[in-house]
Amino acid sequence: MRLAGDAPDGAAAAVIAEIGALGGTGGVIFVGRDGPAGWVFNSRGMYRGRAMAGGDVVTAIYGDEP
Repeated sequence: MRLAGDAPDGAAAAVIAEIGALGGTGGVIFVGRDGPAGWVFNSRGMYRGRAMAGGDVVTAIYGDEP
């Protein structure tokens, strides 16, 4: 695993940047080993959501949404 040891958000961003450099678009939703979750995408939008115990429920589609 080439990105082993990187933080989940950094590894996800690196992969999406490589996809973009090849002319592709896409995204990934990730969950780290210790619980951090998030998403990275290089398209106009990506359906995504997150629910955490004791936290807010987040759903979004477009890049300008949280």
